[in-house]
Amino acid sequence: MTKTATIVGASILGALLACAGALAQTAPATQNAPATFGDWRVDAPGVQHKITLSDLPAPYASESKASRSEVTKRPAGAELKTLPGFTAEIIVSGLEGPRVIRFAPNGDLFLSESTGGRVRVLRFAPGQTAPVRNEVFATGLDRPYGVAFYPPGPNPRYVYVGTHDSVLRYPYRSGEFKPSGAAETIARLPAGAGHWTRDLAFSPDGATLYVAIGSQTNDEDGKTQPPLAEAEAQEKTEGLGASAEPGRALVAAFDPDGKNRRVFASGLRNCSGVTIRPGSDELWCAVNERDMLGETSRPITRRGSSPAPSTAGPGITSAPTKTRATRASGPTSPIKP
Repeated sequence: MTKTATIVGASILGALLACAGALAQTAPATQNAPATFGDWRVDAPGVQHKITLSDLPAPYASESKASRSEVTKRPAGAELKTLPGFTAEIIVSGLEGPRVIRFAPNGDLFLSESTGGRVRVLRFAPGQTAPVRNEVFATGLDRPYGVAFYPPGPNPRYVYVGTHDSVLRYPYRSGEFKPSGAAETIARLPAGAGHWTRDLAFSPDGATLYVAIGSQTNDEDGKTQPPLAEAEAQEKTEGLGASAEPGRALVAAFDPDGKNRRVFASGLRNCSGVTIRPGSDELWCAVNERDMLGETSRPITRRGSSPAPSTAGPGITSAPTKTRATRASGPTSPIKP
């Protein structure tokens, strides 16, 4: 049995790609440790990776290396490798730092160009991958990232945009390519050095706006560490890491008007890809954890304590890990109210 799928997906090297094809229901290949710790030369689309806690080496078992990518001219005839039966093509190019794509309820695609400081709207005709309209919705922004529509449902009245230091909302009517009014700053966010992406999502009932705010440092580098008892007392009310980086490494919750700020989930070094799992109230995100632990990494150790679940939000227990009281450590289960 096959299923036909059309996916508008990854943004890469200043371009938006479309993937389409017939998805065959075949068993994917599985990589086990240690082969799964390899690089792109032993990887391929569709390969699954199985890693257990016992597979993870101790911190600093190997030297950390920074192997950064470099942009080069695309070789003649080069194509992206994808799943069997699929093809990938560039549908928009010349973008400046495309980072987040969100579909509006009417099917228009909103895309944030973080480097260019703008939010773009793309409209597609049925069955077509190339957009029939490509318009700039908002510009002059400081590293825009997250995009969300309010209220949830078929007729949103606002488009919310998360920038480096604030949450903006634009009056909007479905199908518009430009805001119907001026932007309103509804919340100021911690800014400065470190992780600057600010992803957004609304709860299914529209009552809560979730905002992801990354840590300032990799692992509180250079931060003064207070006594453990003092740090734990502060973090009970302000979240993990608050004793060294107040307001960072967390997911904050707001009312839709930007008021009633509270800490929803803490100890998340850099939470992005924030979304609600369809058909549920579960908030999910990908947490980019600390660097410089070696070629591979494992959970972080809490000072003076035994292994315990990480903190992810009210009533949440995630898979057992070791966490440090004043260091960010992300959950391995959904973040859920």
